[in-house]
Amino acid sequence: MYVHIHSISVSYVSSVPTRFKSDTLSSDNFRTAMRFSLGLDQPVLVAAATETADHPRQPCGHCGVTFPTAEHYQTHALTVRAGTAGGSTYNTHNHILEAVANCAKAVGVAYAIGTTFQGVRNADGNCRLGNYTDGHGVQREKYADIAFLDMPQRAFNAQLVYGDVTHRTVVGTRGGDPVPVHLAHLRAGAALQVADAEKTLMYDQALRGRQNEKVAILGIEAGGRMHKHFHRLIDTFAKFKADADAGTPDDNTSPASIKFHQSVFSRTKSLLMGRIQVARVKCVAERIMHVTRPFSRPQVSPASRPAPARLGPATTRLQQIRRI
Repeated sequence: MYVHIHSISVSYVSSVPTRFKSDTLSSDNFRTAMRFSLGLDQPVLVAAATETADHPRQPCGHCGVTFPTAEHYQTHALTVRAGTAGGSTYNTHNHILEAVANCAKAVGVAYAIGTTFQGVRNADGNCRLGNYTDGHGVQREKYADIAFLDMPQRAFNAQLVYGDVTHRTVVGTRGGDPVPVHLAHLRAGAALQVADAEKTLMYDQALRGRQNEKVAILGIEAGGRMHKHFHRLIDTFAKFKADADAGTPDDNTSPASIKFHQSVFSRTKSLLMGRIQVARVKCVAERIMHVTRPFSRPQVSPASRPAPARLGPATTRLQQIRRI
């Protein structure tokens, strides 16, 4: 299944229009992703784990730890949360969030970003939800990763829709050795089910007292499996685009117009899904490939940081909705 997903993802690269700002996969990205899908050892990680008299094992570029096998290095690369040379869970999260934002922009859905993104700590009021209690009993203010400011209400049966991007792996470590987590080897989608339970508990608190608002759990596993909310979001985007280009079908719509609407919907859905999956594949490949690269934090001056994505008219509409 994962091989099929990776193959499809790569095929999207050449078909996505320029406005989708698609990533491209290098030949190294593709080979790494395919080996990951097939469960084969990565040559670069085999070399890193090989120890000889004149060639010690290569340490992780961030934490300096060495490992005995390529599988250990790969698991470490996919689970370390700190900023490593090849990326981190945080960087992967933001890259997939950017893909979601680009998909929204491509189909004409206004959005606002409410998390640290591209070096900018956004605190957009459109994404502010409320307070929740974390695992240590501390009250914290919660912002959604992204707010969709003019999402059709029929999408999630809510007037206001937010998104929470989460990237999960199905492997971890126990006693220093790679092991499946959450019984993922026995139950398909187990990692996403755990993520759903965690996020639902948090957002039920953060949205307490706020009616007709919904946070979509935009979860995706390292292997490509997506949460049902993610699929629903892509379907909604595709229908939004099809309605804009071909009109909303009704009882009087001609068969030719319905066929055109369906073709726009199908093509847009394929393009958007490809954009998300290519972003995931590239993140996974880059993290595996560069886990031993020395870590250096890029210095970004405030003047060169991009501004948060904000759309004035949609923000005004959102404020009008909240006053109703």
